[in-house]
Parts: sequence; C-alpha cells; structure tokens
Amino acid sequence: HQVSRCYLHDFGIEREPDVTAKKISVYEVGSPEHRREKWQKRRAKAETDPNYFLSQLWSNAKVNAPKRSLEFSLDPIDMGFLIEFQDWKCAFSGRPFSLETGSPDRPSMDRIDNNLGYVASNLHFVTVEVNYMKGEMSYADFVARSKEIALNCG
Repeated sequence: HQVSRCYLHDFGIEREPDVTAKKISVYEVGSPEHRREKWQKRRAKAETDPNYFLSQLWSNAKVNAPKRSLEFSLDPIDMGFLIEFQDWKCAFSGRPFSLETGSPDRPSMDRIDNNLGYVASNLHFVTVEVNYMKGEMSYADFVARSKEIALNCG
C-alpha cells in the first residue's frame, strides 16, 4: 500500500511517501490471507531451525501454563540442554525427532508428573505420538501399560 501525501500531511510531514520501501506482503496486514502467509513462513522456519522450533514450544507452554493453572519457570536454554542431553530422541521410545510438520516424531514437551508445572526437573521430550498415547497417565503408569501391551502383542 502506498501512503498518500494527504495522510502524511495530517501528521505534519511535508514530503512525498517513500515508494521504494520493501513490500512485506501482498495482502492487507491483519487479513486472513496475511495471517496465513505469516503462519506458513513460521512453520517453514520451525521445520528447518531447531532453535526456532524450541522457542515456539517454549512460547506456547508459557502462554498455556497459566490457563491450566500450572507453574511455569522454564528457561529456553534449559529446553535446549534437555533435548541435547536426550540426543534429539524420544525419552520413551528412543526414536529420533523430526521437525517436519505433521510428523508423529515431532518433539513434544511432556511433564513427568502431571500435577506439577513446566519446570526443568519435571520435563522431558517425547514424540507427539507418544505424548498423545500417554495422555494424563503418570510416567510409571504409562511404562507399565506399555509393557502390558508389548507382552500381550509380542
């Protein structure tokens, strides 16, 4: 969009608008199309930049913790150390993580004790698929249930 001369004049600016300014998006800022374009760029960056992906996980947890009445005292650097300590593999299955959107092997933060909040000592990383299967079960209950299933199907 070009800023009109009269609009600038309303603010006491007496010059022609800069028509060489870089256009960020072809869509109106705030429009559904603009939001979709912005979301697609973020998703693409999260699939290729592990630090960006972890920062998004951290931000989501920080926003959602108070809504769920959970403590949040997690530092983004702690998250990086934790996932590196796990060698970018699921704490339960040992499967390597994938940052690809929609992958069942995408990293997900799991609270070891669901009664506690997002604190470094209560977290580990698991795949989205494993976190979905675990649900609200405790660590011990999930491991016991998984062993039962493996024995029954094995």
